[in-house]
Amino acid sequence: MRFLIPNVSTAAGRVLARAGLLLSALLFLAGGGLGVYLLGLQPLWDAWRSRDWQPVTVVLEQVELGTSPGAGNRGAQVAVSYRYRVAGRDYQGSRYGPHVWMDNGDAQRAAYADLLYRRRAQAWVNPRDPGEALLSRELHWTVVALALPALGAAGLGALLLWAAVVGGLDTWRAARRRRRPV
Repeated sequence: MRFLIPNVSTAAGRVLARAGLLLSALLFLAGGGLGVYLLGLQPLWDAWRSRDWQPVTVVLEQVELGTSPGAGNRGAQVAVSYRYRVAGRDYQGSRYGPHVWMDNGDAQRAAYADLLYRRRAQAWVNPRDPGEALLSRELHWTVVALALPALGAAGLGALLLWAAVVGGLDTWRAARRRRRPV
């Protein structure tokens, strides 16, 4: 285990330590930021945008219950395929709700049971872009709340990035002072 920790008393060890700090910072910042977007911002934005969408009757073609990509074995996600007609044009849709990446497994299983034997359902269609539709506009706040730990991870990444930048600048300034003729 000792070989994983760089010896910071050498120049190479300091470079490795700073590179590790920078890499950790970027991973936390990117992962946390992506989590905040996918779990919180994107579903909230889609629910907000769809508040004025028009209800349209759709014909359900396929309803399946799959696993949610971010939730493991307990997660479930409804996969649907439906068609509808708006202003004389036919459209195809496949989006169930505002949560694209991960959703509440119990709510998804209930939605699947509701849609399984139905032939028709009501969807919400964007009047500006009729190719965009949702079967449900319901937000699941338990999933949106998961954006808070992701926000903490992004904040930790930002803090680590700040520490890496400040440490790098101090080292650079000290090296410049040593090289400057007296």
